[in-house]
Formats: sequence, C-alpha cells, structure tokens
Amino acid sequence: MLSNLGIIARDHGDDTRASALYQESLALMRERGDAWHTAVVLNNLGLIARDKGEYSQATALFAEGLALFERSEDRMNTAIVCANLGDVLRLRGDASGAQSIVERSLRQFTELEHTWGIALALSYLGLILRDGGTYGRAARLLEHSLSLRREIGDTWGSADALISLAELAHLRSDWERAITLAEQGRALFSDLPDRDGYACACLILALSLIRSGREPERARALYREGLRLYQALGDRSGVARCLEGLALLAWSQQQPVRTARLARQAAALQGSENMPPSPRRAVHDGALARYLGTSPRILIARTRTSA
Repeated sequence: MLSNLGIIARDHGDDTRASALYQESLALMRERGDAWHTAVVLNNLGLIARDKGEYSQATALFAEGLALFERSEDRMNTAIVCANLGDVLRLRGDASGAQSIVERSLRQFTELEHTWGIALALSYLGLILRDGGTYGRAARLLEHSLSLRREIGDTWGSADALISLAELAHLRSDWERAITLAEQGRALFSDLPDRDGYACACLILALSLIRSGREPERARALYREGLRLYQALGDRSGVARCLEGLALLAWSQQQPVRTARLARQAAALQGSENMPPSPRRAVHDGALARYLGTSPRILIARTRTSA
C-alpha cells in the first residue's frame, strides 16, 4: 500500500513524498524479510536518486535490488533493473559498463518477448550511443523504441522517445527536425501528469527555436512556461536553466540590460545552493551552457563590455 502511494506521488511529480513513502515501505519489507518486495522498493528509490542526480546512491540501490531479483530468479524484474542500472552507469560516464548491462537486459526482454521491456532497453542503448557521438545508430535505436511504444499504446514512453529524438536532432544541428519532434513530445506530455517531462519538452523546443532563429516570442513563452512549472515543482535548478534560456534569447535580440538582469538572477540562484545536474535536461543544459559561453557570470561580463 505504501509503495503504491509512492508511485502515485511520483507520477504527480512529488518525489519528496514518494521517497518518504518508499523508505517507510522499505523498512517494513526488510523487517518482514520480504526480499522480492524489498527489491521492488529499492528499484523505485533508485529511480528517484537517478533523477535527482545522486548517481552513486542510485547505483547502490539498483545493485542491491538486482541481487535480490536474481536470487529469486525473477527474470522480468532482473531485466528491468539491469536497464535502470545501465542508465545510471551511462550518466556516470561508464559507457562500456552501461552498454554491457543494457545489452544483457535487451537479451532477457527479447527471450521473454516483452515489447515494453525491449523498447526500454533500446531507448537506453540509443542514449548510450548518442552520448558517445554515434548519432546514426543512436537514431535508429531510438526510432525503433518509439515504434514499439506506439505499437503497444505507451503514451509516456512515446513522449519520452520523441524528446530523446528531438535532443539528438538538436545535437546534429537539425533544428527543424528537433522542433517537429519536440512539438510532438510536448503534445503527448501535455495529457500526462509528468510535469517535469512536459517542462523538459518546453525547454528543448524553446532552445531549438532560438537556434533556428524562428519565433523568438514563442521561445520566450516556452521558457516562461517552464519557469512556472519548475517553480511549482520546487526545482531550483530548472528555474535557473529557464532564466539562462531567457538570457540567451535576450542576448540574441541584442538586449544587453535584460540579458544581464536575467543572467544575474540565474547566477545568484545557482550560487545559493549545490544543485545536482538533471539527467532529463542533460542535452538542453549542456547545449545551453555551450551557447552561453561557460557560465552566467561570463555572460554578464560580456553584456557589461557590450554596454
């Protein structure tokens, strides 16, 4: 029951409440000696830790859950946790380890003829290749994952795959394709409770519009929408990224005073606390940082020089 309440809280973007419910459930399952349900909760806690950028903790949680599922000979959940562990290894920069364990997951899902799982593993493999600069093969894997998710009516998975493909198009400087894919992903996320996913879609769409030189007012509206969402979610890192995006837009429109004000706000927010990176915004945030130079403070210095 507690674990199910945690799932509901997470679906609605309340990871703090979800984590508390999962921790309470975990303690209860350990006390009962229920290894299988303990592994389920460990996987759920691992996903929260991953999404918060706490990769060492996520690795430990997934590894413990994986060992318990293997001991119980639960091949389905073993494959799921293998995929999730592989994604964290990717985020930690261990491409070889990530690819090896995700390929193991893909083999198990294929043997089980589990379409959802196959799509998940293909998506993670696509991200590993994308991060390594193998864009062509990454695109094929992500597109295959998208087709499978559409086939089984997985709306969230389809939205996520579309945003991954939009990010890939952005990395390849294919702004028009990035815009089209981000539009499609954002439309699907708009009907889902995943507000963070919707906000991420807004941001990659806004940045692609800026880079294409199209519709600056729409890009501004998208960053403002993302700003409101991240403020509601209490995601200070997301708020800072939106402010930086608005600063970049102001810079592109030769508005030095506005650029400086927005960049200072973002810099002050980032300096107020240690904010871990968001894996869901990794492509957007990395691209934005490159376009800004290296930091909001350098952008401020540039603005002062121009003024």
